[in-house]
Amino acid sequence: MNTYEVIALLFLFILFAPLLGLTAVRLRRGWRPVLRPISAFRTLPGQVGRSAETGQTLHVALGSGGLGGSEAAASLAALSALRAFAEEGAATETPPLVTVGEATLLPVAQGVIQRAYRHQGAPASFKMTQVQLVAPGALPYAAGTMHLLKRGQISANVMLGTFGLEAAFITRGGAEAGLEQVAGTGRLEGLSVFYTSADDLLIGEELFAVGAYLRQRIADIASLVTQDLIRFLLVLVILAAVLVKTLLG
Repeated sequence: MNTYEVIALLFLFILFAPLLGLTAVRLRRGWRPVLRPISAFRTLPGQVGRSAETGQTLHVALGSGGLGGSEAAASLAALSALRAFAEEGAATETPPLVTVGEATLLPVAQGVIQRAYRHQGAPASFKMTQVQLVAPGALPYAAGTMHLLKRGQISANVMLGTFGLEAAFITRGGAEAGLEQVAGTGRLEGLSVFYTSADDLLIGEELFAVGAYLRQRIADIASLVTQDLIRFLLVLVILAAVLVKTLLG
């Protein structure tokens, strides 16, 4: 990373922090921004309720990305969505069935479900088997999850996190079982699979907005609004720089 990149990152951080604080203050005072409509976020909130109505179980696949390295952000976003499903599932006594393909995700996902039960005052209802490490590694995980979906008693298939081309096995299993499938990932290989096989899709950075849309927490909404504002300001700076260079060149 050269000096200019370091300066740019430092400038963005200095700009981001106060804007985030001001946005959070406005939100606490009652301001509610209109978030961009995304089809998948209209579908996801009702999944747990539909599973409760049918007596089946919502399946949530968190992928094969760990909590370290370049895939950590996608895994953390998927866990944020899981918190929303877990809280609703514990309240309706229809917790999701969660599958992971990476060992570091297993205890964290179990902790999310367990906290949801504890919040509802029923910690004894939590079962460790509600979160399953199907197999370590992307391909074995996808193959095992495909067979799990085909066994039945699943109301819908939600896939959020790190997925590559191996996701085709999971979506095939969901399609053969006749399940509604909602997916989101930041990897291009996974998006190419989901684009043709999922009913609703979160593309790239949309995955990182799950906290704002599903949980409606002030911190998540403030972060999302601030990111959009900085992105808009960067576009203006780029356009201004191009205009100045054109006029003076």
